[in-house]
Amino acid sequence: MVEWLDWCTTGKLGGRLVGPCTKKKYEYYFNYFLNRLGKNPKSPIVSIENFRKVLGLIPIESFSTRRHVYDAVMSFSKYLLETDKFKLEDREKLRKLRPRRFLPAKKVVLTEDQLNKVISAVEGFKDIHKYDKVLNLALIKFLAATGLRAGELCNLKLQDIDLEAGIVHVWLGKGNKNRKVGISQNLRPVIQEYLKQRKAGTDYFFTGRYGNKLDPTYVSRRFRRISIKTGINLTPHALRRTFVTLNVNRGKPLVHLQIACGHSDIGTTRGYCMTTEDEVIEAMKGW
Repeated sequence: MVEWLDWCTTGKLGGRLVGPCTKKKYEYYFNYFLNRLGKNPKSPIVSIENFRKVLGLIPIESFSTRRHVYDAVMSFSKYLLETDKFKLEDREKLRKLRPRRFLPAKKVVLTEDQLNKVISAVEGFKDIHKYDKVLNLALIKFLAATGLRAGELCNLKLQDIDLEAGIVHVWLGKGNKNRKVGISQNLRPVIQEYLKQRKAGTDYFFTGRYGNKLDPTYVSRRFRRISIKTGINLTPHALRRTFVTLNVNRGKPLVHLQIACGHSDIGTTRGYCMTTEDEVIEAMKGW
């Protein structure tokens, strides 16, 4: 596994560099695969029989888990193939087990009213540490105003935020692509307020109460607790969709949002826009 992951991150595996977030996913879900084989799995470990067994244990509702396990095992099998430990025909058999989505994807998005309610609720929380409140507000407002992925947010460093120029530098986002996004006038005071309270300890921009670097799972857990308290489903990716949807409704060009989100295909950005039929009807009444 160590050598496989090294090959992924150095481009030895097919010449394609894998980013740190993808590496973590591969490692996590390959271990997930191994753990669900039990104590005495049949040999060889990576086989169509074992693959079927693990995929069969994952509910069809958990499509993302099934797909992540598939991607990790297929990447590992590619490494085995290139080191002459696997047969091409066996890998093709594994490929045929690629998970299919049977249920519609859950695409969570917040309306502007819901977003404002979440922010107001977090501002009013009295049972959490003062710094946690400041951090929660900064995370929510930052994601809603930039459309960054959770991994990109967590990897931001202090030098990546240029308040004077109004630019956020995103290095090695999905697909190892770099991009820049703008800092809106509403986001600027949020960043300034957060910097006054920010805990030192690491070069990363967003830090925990003890100066520790955040990771996407940590951010998701924070948002889950907020969801329970507010009754509004809040996730980092929901804020990414909210960023697209609200800005499309405000008349911002879709191509601008495509570049801001780092999508190679504008159709992906269009899929993030969750404008409802009722909103279209109301808008058309004013045409």
